Amino acid sequence: MLILAGEKSGEEHLLSFFSDLQNKFSDYSFWGVGGDQAEQMGLKLTYHLREFGSMGVSDVLGKLPFYFKAMDRIVSEAVSLETEAAILIDFQDFNLRLAKKLSKKGVKVFYYVAPQAWVWRPSRAKQLREFTDHLFCILPFEKKWFSRRGVTEISSVLHPVYKKIDSEGRWNSQDKEKNEILLLPGSRNSEVLKTLPVFLEALSNVQHDLTISIVKTTSVKKEVYEAFDEKIDKSYDSSDLYEALENAKICLAASGTATLSCSLMGVPTIVGYKVSLLNELFYRVFVPYKGYIALANLIAEKEVFPELIQDRFTSFEIEKILAHWVSNQRAIDEISKKAKLVRERFILENVNVVETIYKKLKC
Repeated sequence: MLILAGEKSGEEHLLSFFSDLQNKFSDYSFWGVGGDQAEQMGLKLTYHLREFGSMGVSDVLGKLPFYFKAMDRIVSEAVSLETEAAILIDFQDFNLRLAKKLSKKGVKVFYYVAPQAWVWRPSRAKQLREFTDHLFCILPFEKKWFSRRGVTEISSVLHPVYKKIDSEGRWNSQDKEKNEILLLPGSRNSEVLKTLPVFLEALSNVQHDLTISIVKTTSVKKEVYEAFDEKIDKSYDSSDLYEALENAKICLAASGTATLSCSLMGVPTIVGYKVSLLNELFYRVFVPYKGYIALANLIAEKEVFPELIQDRFTSFEIEKILAHWVSNQRAIDEISKKAKLVRERFILENVNVVETIYKKLKC
């Protein structure tokens, strides 16, 4: 069985059901694209996700030759290994093209984490309808959106972040003594290099008595973090994210899945993000969506966390919010209260991913 998780967040999704998948399909071998944790659990890597990662249009354009070569190799191996099924996780531009090629070769395609077609390129709903055997949605509103556009083989699953926090009983972490400002600067080298210096500059200009901590991910080179180590008091591995959030009074985070974890754990978070001028121009011209980008805000359909995007992503803007939060416990409590709305918005339907795949393959 082919599995393709081209980014760290995709690997996190995979890990939420990979053990069950291996148990259910005990006579199958698993190969494809993933990270260190997936490899340790038995995924034979054709490529490491570090090779796949890119940020924005300009990065993607520079890596096009690699992506074309990787696509051909993966399809070729799928044929030679007589691969019965593929689970393609997020990484939409690459995986949608791969789904089409694999489908034409007779491979059953299961797509986990629906592409954000509701933001731009709604035509991707047609691609999913034609070239996937089943689509799994993880955001509350997506099943209805895709169903209206003809995707009939579709299920909703609880977001792995929600599922993990719920299963570990961490909902009441707000009662714990919190004395850290947690930095979540992203899961790509380029993200960390853009966001972490801005976060640290803002912290240096705001008076506080909190410990500065950071979550480091294996998808980022160690030397990227080392340049900033002297300004950071405490480090966590990515596997200890929820322990870090339990200790965090405030969080500064790059936009991404981690912001959902912050909201579900009730940690007030300033979300920041900046892309290159070329990428910004592309998004302004070709992407009609003008709504929220932080998952917490998107799900709540209101601003739970402040978003500082592009020109607003400066240490000065962060300082204004941070200074208010640090000196005002009531403001922090209000943000935590708003974050509960995100938890309430999650869907009740929660199909079993592994059982659904098993039925589709064995029936």
